[in-house]
Amino acid sequence: MVSSDAPFISFNCAQYADNPELLTSSLFGYKKGAFTGAEEDHVGIFEQAQNGVLFLDEVQRLSAHGQEKLFTYLDDSVVYRVGEATHPRQLNVRLLFATTESLGSSFLKTFIRRIPVQIKVPSIYERTLSEKKELIWSFFMAESKIVNREFKIYPELIDELVKVRYKDNIGGMKSKIKKIVAMSIIHDNGDLLLKPEQSKKISFHKNQEELQIITPQTTLPDIISQKGSNDNALNRMISLITNSISAGGETMDFGELASNCYNAVNDFNDYLVFKHAQSDMPINYYSTEINRIIDFFRDDYNRKFVGKTC
Repeated sequence: MVSSDAPFISFNCAQYADNPELLTSSLFGYKKGAFTGAEEDHVGIFEQAQNGVLFLDEVQRLSAHGQEKLFTYLDDSVVYRVGEATHPRQLNVRLLFATTESLGSSFLKTFIRRIPVQIKVPSIYERTLSEKKELIWSFFMAESKIVNREFKIYPELIDELVKVRYKDNIGGMKSKIKKIVAMSIIHDNGDLLLKPEQSKKISFHKNQEELQIITPQTTLPDIISQKGSNDNALNRMISLITNSISAGGETMDFGELASNCYNAVNDFNDYLVFKHAQSDMPINYYSTEINRIIDFFRDDYNRKFVGKTC
């Protein structure tokens, strides 16, 4: 579909929101003499992205006029350089748009209907518990590479970071992790131990073997393979339920499903009893996973909940 050496060009529309002429010349290029200062032909980023991908970030910053300027390419796959109204240039460029705004807020309906695939990236609050933890681990791994240091991380720190309400979404989580690493380096006494901020309110794992070690070479699969059964038990139950529902009523074996879910919950209870998890962790974990089930039924199967009744 796209060759391995295809160009990928990123263009931030916010930089040109108040200058439509500069936007047009940057996107489509211009012919020598098209305007004052155009002393030679200029190739626009559309042409630079030929046979590749052009990513327009912050596309909500384009005015209605700016959106309309894209219509010719969206409809006919041709562009005109400024000053070449009779010389269309046929291109093969895949377009990606990104926005933080609602599609109904600042976009022309005629623009939106020309976009065949629309994907909503979930906020940090819409992510599953396992996704949040994987994001946290990935940010710590990135910091380990940046500072070229080995981190020893208390499990309680990960539990604490999962519960934080991040004002700036995933970017807020990333910034907080950067701050934790920076403060730990400032107060480093040899081993770079990353502790929870609420350290006085909880009891730490005393067994050093329970600390998660991250090096600049650590990969996410390395972390996932070492995660405890507390991450896997209820996630396995959720997977069993959603996969069975998706398969359809005719192929669903409710007896087998109930038995598998029962075993998954027992595994989780064993973790709580024998691994000495935090006392406040079970309620938070159960409530998160139960809310996931409710959201799944409500959003994917149009079910309405009143109290405990579906």
